[in-house]
Amino acid sequence: MPTSFAPVAQQAAAPVRLPCRLVQRRELHHGDGCAWHNVALAWRVAPEVGATRLSAALDAVVAANETLRGCFGSGPHAIEQIVHPTAELPLTTLSPTLTKGPLAAVVGSAVAPLLQAPFPLDRVPLARAALIGAPAADVLVLVVPHMIWDAGSTAALEHALERALAGERPSPPALEAGDFALWEAGRAARPRHVERLTLPRVGRARDVDYLPATTPLALSGAALRGLAEVARAHRTSLPVALLTAVAVVIGLNAAADEVTLGMTHSNRDLPELSETLGFLIGLRAITLSTDPRARFAVALEQAHEAVARALADEAPIERAVASADPLRERSPFVDVVVNVVPYRAPRDMPARRLLAPLAVEPWNHWRAARASPWGCQFDLTAIERADGSAWGGIVRNETCLPASLAARLVTQLQEVVARAGRRPELPLARLTEPVDWRTA
Repeated sequence: MPTSFAPVAQQAAAPVRLPCRLVQRRELHHGDGCAWHNVALAWRVAPEVGATRLSAALDAVVAANETLRGCFGSGPHAIEQIVHPTAELPLTTLSPTLTKGPLAAVVGSAVAPLLQAPFPLDRVPLARAALIGAPAADVLVLVVPHMIWDAGSTAALEHALERALAGERPSPPALEAGDFALWEAGRAARPRHVERLTLPRVGRARDVDYLPATTPLALSGAALRGLAEVARAHRTSLPVALLTAVAVVIGLNAAADEVTLGMTHSNRDLPELSETLGFLIGLRAITLSTDPRARFAVALEQAHEAVARALADEAPIERAVASADPLRERSPFVDVVVNVVPYRAPRDMPARRLLAPLAVEPWNHWRAARASPWGCQFDLTAIERADGSAWGGIVRNETCLPASLAARLVTQLQEVVARAGRRPELPLARLTEPVDWRTA
């Protein structure tokens, strides 16, 4: 990571065009603003705040953060981010359709229409704000598309709103998401060992019929707890263990001793990015050993080392894509991307705080997602729940990965997670029964 950036000029008189990051283009191809990629943020609001004060605080935060004044449009060669000098974020007042039950469910009943409606990505702001008068408390809800937002943005927004509600004028963050995009686009080095970054093909070509589809994924809390214990015993994390499990499934099915997956990471190592709103998530190519004779425990240790090497490599996969073909929208090196989102409990806030985080039950679904007709075979996302289980889905192209095979892949992953969590000494070949992807 660099030690400094040259910041984008703040409050420009005209819209500013900035590069659209490759990971954002992946989101665009998968969703195009569809509701599957919307994120709902919620906070209990102290009684003394009121709608007028809250609306003024939102206006101040929007004025200070270019991500909330941005949208997307066509550039000479690719989609670009467009930052406008001003934007208005109206605060809508809503009433819940449920009047009894947990506060998260009551709020969710009112948020559902905001969350399930797609965003027109060429208009500002790419956000919806609502004040919900629930019986237990007033709740502020902000809905944003995932392609402009990551988990780090939520904490940064909370801090900015608290300052604004306290009467402070929010200042722009030290670094904007556009600064990061400009810096990332200028990185010149290719990733090392590019020749090793190709997953064995399983019968798809670049020009294929476009049949978007999704397959739901569920992992039990008991199975994940077992896998997490194995991960801790080998000094690694549950996301790395799940990445290993996905690699095992693909390696066994493709009869490959080595596969390369894409893995997302936060990209917020630089302290100056702690207050930045935006989609800073990065993508790294991770080459993993899937020798069917190897024990899962050994494969997990090797995966931990591979992830550490990839995260330490300063050459991003985005730059390799640009140097190979500047018009290409997806990575030619990675067929499958794995995204594991850990559960983060809402933090306990002191009584003096005007906002207290509230976890809203997800009301959006995986059915609306799209997949690109080229590039990754599929994207697999697993989101941990408070009870230790995980839900998610596989975003895919039906032509490349038919429903029957996708369902079988989910079953295989469930088997690998459960068996590896109980007996990590088992060889990979005994964790699940492979299928022939070419004939399935």
